[in-house]
Amino acid sequence: MRANTGFVKKAKVSFSINEGLTGLVFREQNTINLTKPMAHPAFTLVNSIGEEKFQSYLGVPMIDSSGSTLGCLVIQTRSSEMIDEKVVDLANTLASQMAILVSQEGLQRVLSDHTIQEQDEIAQALENEEPDSHSDLQLEGSAVSPGVSYGPIRMLNSREIWDRIVLETGDNRQIETGRLEEAIKLACEETVHIQERAQKVFIEADASIFFAQLLLLEDENFIKDMYFGIDFYSYTAEAAVKNTVEKYIKKFQEARLPQLRERALDLLDVGIRLILQLQGLGLEQESSQQKVILVAPEIMPSDLVRIPNENILAIVCSHGGTTSHTAILSRSLQIPAVMGVNDIDELCQAGDSFLVNGDDGSIVINPGDEILKMYAERLEAGTINIEYPSVNFPTITRDEISVKMRGNICMVSDFKLLEKVQHDGVGLYRTEFMFMMHENFPVENEQYRIFRQVAKLGEPNSVVIRALDIGGDKPLAYFDHGTEDDPMLGYRSIRILLEHPDIFIPHLRAMLRAAQRGNMKILFPMIAHYEDVLALKKVIKKQVAELRKIYGRKFTVPPLGAMIEMPSAVCQLKEMLDYFDFVSIGTNDLVQYFFAVDRGNKKVSRYFCPMHPLILRVLKKIIDTCDSREKPVSICGEIASNPLATPILIGIGLIDFSMTPMQIGKIKHLTSQLDSKKCAKLAQKALKCTTQQEVIDLVKAFYKKEQISIET
Repeated sequence: MRANTGFVKKAKVSFSINEGLTGLVFREQNTINLTKPMAHPAFTLVNSIGEEKFQSYLGVPMIDSSGSTLGCLVIQTRSSEMIDEKVVDLANTLASQMAILVSQEGLQRVLSDHTIQEQDEIAQALENEEPDSHSDLQLEGSAVSPGVSYGPIRMLNSREIWDRIVLETGDNRQIETGRLEEAIKLACEETVHIQERAQKVFIEADASIFFAQLLLLEDENFIKDMYFGIDFYSYTAEAAVKNTVEKYIKKFQEARLPQLRERALDLLDVGIRLILQLQGLGLEQESSQQKVILVAPEIMPSDLVRIPNENILAIVCSHGGTTSHTAILSRSLQIPAVMGVNDIDELCQAGDSFLVNGDDGSIVINPGDEILKMYAERLEAGTINIEYPSVNFPTITRDEISVKMRGNICMVSDFKLLEKVQHDGVGLYRTEFMFMMHENFPVENEQYRIFRQVAKLGEPNSVVIRALDIGGDKPLAYFDHGTEDDPMLGYRSIRILLEHPDIFIPHLRAMLRAAQRGNMKILFPMIAHYEDVLALKKVIKKQVAELRKIYGRKFTVPPLGAMIEMPSAVCQLKEMLDYFDFVSIGTNDLVQYFFAVDRGNKKVSRYFCPMHPLILRVLKKIIDTCDSREKPVSICGEIASNPLATPILIGIGLIDFSMTPMQIGKIKHLTSQLDSKKCAKLAQKALKCTTQQEVIDLVKAFYKKEQISIET
């Protein structure tokens, strides 16, 4: 066997023409097309090449003009259906053409005349030959978890041990039954340990991912089917497990719902766990500290628990989709992930490096300097710069004005990033990520447990928790958002909550209960006008009254805030401040709605101008209005981490910033070099500009004059 795709690449296998199905094709010069090749009397299995995963076989003899057989063209598939006749016709044509080529090039002589020693030398040379490496090779898949990452790859194939299992019979049913019974017991214990670890790693994630696996291992019908394989077919325990699991997988794969089809990977995860226990292995926590991009045909949920998460830069798979548990867990860990990249495990090799873009589903194998330069800013945004001493101290301008630096977080795990720099708490905790990691709406007590943990980890600083902001670009797979021409202007956020008390009330009660720790504030997004305030006020008043019946009159209402992200809210801010205790400015949506521009549409991206003088005037109006009412105001959009915007924001009176933890160090260091009075003069000039470019040029000139270097 010289040329192949699909078998283990480094396997060296040779047969005589009297062996195997291919030998039969060679001897009889007949095409053989059949299913279940392993059941054929002539079939010869070689465990080292991974052939057992194929369920159909097509063998075509390569016959030259003299009638001699020079070799065979073999096609095998995982499908249990017979290979289509059109493919058979094509294979026969190819085999004839290949026979001509082999005959003309004298390759027959090369393959037949060498001694065994010479053949070994050729095989060794082929084995030692370096495969072609790809540079700047760009591939596409499905974006399942956002972010950009670059680094060395690690090829992972958890399925390999599964593929090696053969449906063979055992010598003693009683022994095999005992082995299976012990493996089920150990696999259950191991799943409990995995679940416990997962609950620590994936605080917000749905723990039922592994609980469902435990239920399967305890399912009476599932267990009965495995024992039946031993009792009826005399299978080994391994064969009984494989036969049963693959039967269940087939049922799931035939389901109409994609969520059910993608649960097939969880079944395989359980099957592999049982096989490992039967072979005395079991899963072990890895200790390697190398940061890598995981590349595999598919990655099991348990792999993400076993491998230290801080060492996973990104995930790339040839199988899987956006609703798979691996995709859900990668989003919970904020690991960039791309799935559905065809033949990725065939195209890469050890030593390759990948650039992974989880935003658009693209990857680049061994990117060159030009491509890395294009992504430099995005890659830097994923790291925390702690080289400046200022990151370890409170943020104070040169003229001793204190500026708050808070973190925008999505997960409890983000607190690890916040701890790397001095900070003033959490300015935005996005609750929607927790909901995205579930398969159904989490109940009130589960939400309370998570929110309470967030509040506890945030002490002694304050934590601003934003009410559920779904819809638009953040749909939930298990909620019917309907079809909309423009989701960003449609049914989303507070509009969904106010119309769905079954969703809003448990969510609100969980936040109110968690806020009793004393350091939590609740922020409500997408407030359009005072009618939203009245509707919100009515719901909150009723739920507080209900909770006081349970917890007593000491149950307090925490500070409540509005997220200002619509021009209409800016116009009615004075009235809104009669009810709300604080304001957070969401500049991403504010700019989008102000200029009527879809920020995700590249065709109109030039209209998305967060530093346009019109936006700066709106921001100043919000800050001045809040200051006049002595209500705290912060900013949590992307502009908060833009170094070009920092002096202007400070100049118009903003002293409370919230941004991703990775950006805090950079902005802290920059702020410590600024003088607020000079920033105010700069802001006055910027407010009089007419274009965004004028503002940018003005800021760059300011930095040059102040001898402050920045990275933008």
